[in-house]
Amino acid sequence: MEGLLEDGDDFADFRLKVSELIKDMVFIVGSSNCFRQMFLSLQTPGVTWDSSEAALFVMQAVAKNILPLLLLLMLLSCREENDVVPKVVEAILNLPENTHVAVRHTSVLLLGELCEWIEKHPQSLEPVLNFLLYCLQQPKMASVSANSLQSICSACRDHMAVHFSGLVQIIQSLDTFSISNEAAIGLLKGVSVILGRMPTDQIQQAMKEICWIQITPLCQLVENDVKTEKGTKSDPALWLDRLAAIFRHTNVGVENGQIHPCQGVITEVTAVVSLTGEWEQ
Repeated sequence: MEGLLEDGDDFADFRLKVSELIKDMVFIVGSSNCFRQMFLSLQTPGVTWDSSEAALFVMQAVAKNILPLLLLLMLLSCREENDVVPKVVEAILNLPENTHVAVRHTSVLLLGELCEWIEKHPQSLEPVLNFLLYCLQQPKMASVSANSLQSICSACRDHMAVHFSGLVQIIQSLDTFSISNEAAIGLLKGVSVILGRMPTDQIQQAMKEICWIQITPLCQLVENDVKTEKGTKSDPALWLDRLAAIFRHTNVGVENGQIHPCQGVITEVTAVVSLTGEWEQ
């Protein structure tokens, strides 16, 4: 394998089945032990890129199982085991530029799977976000980076409000990245989850900002009477799906008698969407 596997490739399907098998087997050998052994294999002198990628592949398969074990190990003061994940994260964040693309791809995937560990170690959040943003701008890394960002946004929602302006910049640039609309919607879901954790007086403006990034192209389609082509940016459904993802995943706590902070934004968006419906007819 010289590059990355395509979706639907027989070997890609095989890897998915292997990943599921690994998740079953770790209940016998132990997730933490498996993770540590794979990390030790990465440190073998002269290890080849394919052996490194294989170890990382196993690690990402078991990553979400190790957090409860690590919390227990912390209580038992088992520092040897507890130090493995920080070293893995540090190694990923410092991958050399000439690292094989498959190794980088699986490393980014592993960061997404470690989202719950990152949530418990918020000091690692900013360097991880910076790394994923860098990878997001690389065509071969863009989709997996978007998926990992979504996972981290969802898991670390309580720590992400301070990073919201940076995430808005990512949303503004979504269509300059080499990602599918599905991955773009995934990122919007992750960012929307964070909205509910922001201070109440900031929610309306924040939501309006990310909604208008989707509304503006819709307005341009209507104003210029653009011929629609399904699945492209001239298709209103693409932008409406993104708006739906924002509304569906923005969960704001409101007390009885309190005006919902998103009410004004929803009213404005509904007015524009109704114009789109009239234009399509």
